[in-house]
Amino acid sequence: MFSYNGYDEFEQFLATSKTETAESAAAPSDEMENPEAPRKKRNCGRCGATSEAGRRRSALNALKHGATAKTLILKIESEEGWLIVLNRWKERYQPLENSLEAEFVLRTAQSDWVRMRCSRQYDEFIHSVNCTSPDTWTPEEIKKHDLMLRYRTSAERSFHREYRALEMHYKIHNLLPKPEPKQEAEAPSKNFADFEIVPGTHEEVAEIIRQKRTAPPGHPCYQPPAKE
Repeated sequence: MFSYNGYDEFEQFLATSKTETAESAAAPSDEMENPEAPRKKRNCGRCGATSEAGRRRSALNALKHGATAKTLILKIESEEGWLIVLNRWKERYQPLENSLEAEFVLRTAQSDWVRMRCSRQYDEFIHSVNCTSPDTWTPEEIKKHDLMLRYRTSAERSFHREYRALEMHYKIHNLLPKPEPKQEAEAPSKNFADFEIVPGTHEEVAEIIRQKRTAPPGHPCYQPPAKE
């Protein structure tokens, strides 16, 4: 009668696998034989930019509208425009460098920058459809309009939230810069030496003024010409 003993075959398999593992571990690798040889980089099937600048450029490959982009300045935007917005907020609140107030101002300026970006893109879309009625839009245009409108509304809410936090912080700590007092213009002094002296009684002077208008406007005796 034939009998099968699986345990013996399993023991033989384990002994064979251990021998192969020991031989592979004992075999010297190329790096051990020649340690000065350059190591082979494992690409693992991935390719792309490796430098920091290249990664920043490749991160904008899938850019569509930039309404949700984490990049502050896009390709279509300029650093000069961003500095104008930032300096405008700094001049208004005058925060100290590396202070908590400077962080509030920076966050508000960034949200204002994104708000203007979303508003500009929404306006560009409206001009792209020639300001026509939504009834004539295609389903793709309606979908894009709703998307741009939603992004613009979200950016406006984010801006107002940051602006309220900034105003509240400055009011609580009484940090709002006080406007410079405006110097009131002095009232011009009445120097009657500059006016023409007309001899005569009061009635005669008044009559001459009404007819000839010898007294200039501003003189106590000046009267506008009577309407006929």
